[in-house]
Amino acid sequence: MCPMQKKIAVLACALSLLFVIGCKPKAEVGDGPNTANTLTPFRTADGKWGYNKGGKTVIEAKFDNVVPFQNGTARIRVGDKYGFIDESGEILVEPKYVAAGRFVDGLAPVKIDANFGYIDKSGKVVIPAKYEFADDFNAGYASVLLGEESGYISKQGEYKKGDPPGTITEDAGVGDEPEEGGN
Repeated sequence: MCPMQKKIAVLACALSLLFVIGCKPKAEVGDGPNTANTLTPFRTADGKWGYNKGGKTVIEAKFDNVVPFQNGTARIRVGDKYGFIDESGEILVEPKYVAAGRFVDGLAPVKIDANFGYIDKSGKVVIPAKYEFADDFNAGYASVLLGEESGYISKQGEYKKGDPPGTITEDAGVGDEPEEGGN
């Protein structure tokens, strides 16, 4: 398998995992040391999800799926659509996407029709939906798949081929050994 086929296979697996994780109910977060001050997901007997803080319900259990809060937002699922709420339970972005990542650096990947793009916390599309796969941002960059070509984008949407800066790959260092007799 050539390196490009490996990358496509890894991205396809990651996308599949995103859908599986997003569709299955999350386990209730335990009673860790910080739960008294943290919004913690909980599930009711009828399968709806909400959030509590210190054992008291803060956000009503009315969602079909939730994830823990990160950067002041949480992804929620209502029916088969994803959206986002803030820590008060207010809807930031209406549930209208078939797939969504998390907000990192103010942007979240979402699937619009057949492709992924990025929205801001108001729901405005700031990077057009033209990618077959799009990951959350990390250190200012996000991995994407454009056609059969893997690459990454900046928060401004600038696309470049290859791995984002600072990425460690399984091929790192291969071929870097000096030739015998050389420096």
